Amino acid sequence: MNPIIKRMLSLMVFVALFFTVFIGGVEWKHSIMLEAQKTFNTDIQETLLLAILFPVVLGLLLGLPRLYKEFHKHGAWRLDLIALVIIGVPALYVLFFPVLFYSGTVISLPFSQTLNKNFDEAMMVSGIVLGYLMVVVWKRQV
Repeated sequence: MNPIIKRMLSLMVFVALFFTVFIGGVEWKHSIMLEAQKTFNTDIQETLLLAILFPVVLGLLLGLPRLYKEFHKHGAWRLDLIALVIIGVPALYVLFFPVLFYSGTVISLPFSQTLNKNFDEAMMVSGIVLGYLMVVVWKRQV
C-alpha cells in the first residue's frame, strides 16, 4: 500500500476513535446533568470520576500517534522523569483539586482561590496535558 494512503487511513481511524471517545464523554456528562436536574441530586463520585478520567483519556489518545512512532524505533525504553515531574505533578494537582476541595483540605493549598473559580477549565486542560504526558515521556533510547 502507498505510504501516503496508509498514513491518511491511519489518521482517519485515529480521528474517528478520538471523536468517538469525545462524544461518549460528552454524552456521559450530559446524562449526569439531566439526572441531576430531574432528581436534584448528583452522585459527586461519578461526576468527579468523569471530570478526572475524561480529559486524561483524551490526552492519552492524543499521544498515541507519537507512541506508535516510538514503537518502531530500536533500543531500550527510557522514561523522561524530569518532564514527568516538572509538568506532571502540577497537572496532577490541578486535576485532583476538586477532590481536595470536597474533602475540605483546600483552604490552605496553593492557588486555591484561582482554581476554585475556574476548576472546570483548569481540570480539562491539566487532564489532557497529563494524559498526553503519560504517553510521550516514554521514549526509545537509540
